Amino acid sequence: MVTGKGIFLDIVSFLLDSPRLIQKQSHVIKLHQQILSHGLLHGSSISGDTFHMFQRSALVLEVGQVQNEGQRILSFPSRKATREVKDYSQPSWLTDSVELDFNTWIVENFQELNDSISIAVVFYKNFSAFLPERFLAQYGGLDMEYQLHSRIVAVAVQTGQRIVGARSSRLKVKARLAHLNHTVNRQIMWNISCGLADFSQGNVQFSMEGCQPIQTGNYSLCQCNHVGTYAVLLTTYAQPDELQFQDGFEVIAGIGCALCAFFVFLTFFILLVLWRKISGAITALKIQEYYPYVISLIQFFLLAAFSMQLCVGLTVYMEFVDMKGVRYPELKLATMGWGE
Repeated sequence: MVTGKGIFLDIVSFLLDSPRLIQKQSHVIKLHQQILSHGLLHGSSISGDTFHMFQRSALVLEVGQVQNEGQRILSFPSRKATREVKDYSQPSWLTDSVELDFNTWIVENFQELNDSISIAVVFYKNFSAFLPERFLAQYGGLDMEYQLHSRIVAVAVQTGQRIVGARSSRLKVKARLAHLNHTVNRQIMWNISCGLADFSQGNVQFSMEGCQPIQTGNYSLCQCNHVGTYAVLLTTYAQPDELQFQDGFEVIAGIGCALCAFFVFLTFFILLVLWRKISGAITALKIQEYYPYVISLIQFFLLAAFSMQLCVGLTVYMEFVDMKGVRYPELKLATMGWGE
């Protein structure tokens, strides 16, 4: 059994080390599911409350069986797990960890098991190489564009012949995942989330429901209420703070209102100072000569305001639509804005 398991993992590791050998996501998903199935099968054959660890260049698989009833808190990778080679050190790329918290008395189908639960945990080195750089994820009923920001970690639990469902809320999983790069800092408000992989559609999709992220430096702690395949997700652009938008709007509105109030008071002041001089009928008629100029100036500013909104709308339209048939669109837009 151990020999067969070793050969299988050798083949899997060779395939995962060569991304060009697997071109379809569906094949990668099947390979991932086979790894978990073999891990659970091997875990069910282990006698006693022990765990075995299998290390390869592309993945680390830890399997075992829990037999004692009650509350259990298990950490992976475990120092107590037996290895194929005793002096084999932990790979340097393995910086992630998983904590599994559950009570055997309330786990699904536990009464039919003879007090046995099989567990398999997989840490991948480069599973993301088989996935697209960017993809859509479901969040609050909306599709949002994300990219992977950590390695892939998977947890599977089996009670007897039945695998615990991904939506089981009777287990708590804490996955501590290291970020792939260190671009996240406090000066830039990045939107970091924890994603749970969904393979039901034949491709890799991520859902952020059921997992809560806690960022600590270059790591993220994903607290999830069901087992599955986890990863840290990062938006491809910085998320601006809503408070900054609100403050900027209040500043602009305040400046505009202050200028309007200043010119209104200035107008009343000029009228009060010059009221005696324009009280005569002849002087009032002469002042009317400036009426067309004043109206023209007011109309200019009104048209300028509407033209600015039109230019902003066209600019947004150009950002989302590929206008291949239009030459020099920026120059034409600027000319239209100044001309109007």
